[in-house]
Amino acid sequence: MKQVGIALVVVLGIVACSRIFGSPAKKACDNIRTKCDLDGKEADECTSDFDKLENAIGKEPADKMFSCISSADSCVEIMGCGAGLAQSYGDQMRREMERGMAKMK
Repeated sequence: MKQVGIALVVVLGIVACSRIFGSPAKKACDNIRTKCDLDGKEADECTSDFDKLENAIGKEPADKMFSCISSADSCVEIMGCGAGLAQSYGDQMRREMERGMAKMK
C-alpha cells in the first residue's frame, strides 16, 4: 500500500512539472482543448501546428499569442487572441510592403 502511495505522488509530481514547465505552445493547446472542447486529430496536431506558426512569425509574437491563449477564459477569447495576432502581423506586413514600395520610387 505504501508503494502505491509513493507511485501516486511520483506520477502527480510528473504531471505537475509538465504543466508548470511545459512549452508555451503545449500550454496554449491544453487551454484550447479545455475551453473549446477540442479533441481528436485537431487536438493531436495543435502543438506541431503552433511550432510551425512560431517558425513562420517568430518567437516573440508567437509567445505573446501563446500567453494570450493560455490565460483565456473562453473559446471566444481564444479566437480573439488569434484575431489580434492576425491584425498585428498584417500591420507589420503592410509596413514592410510600404518600405519596399518607397524604395522603388
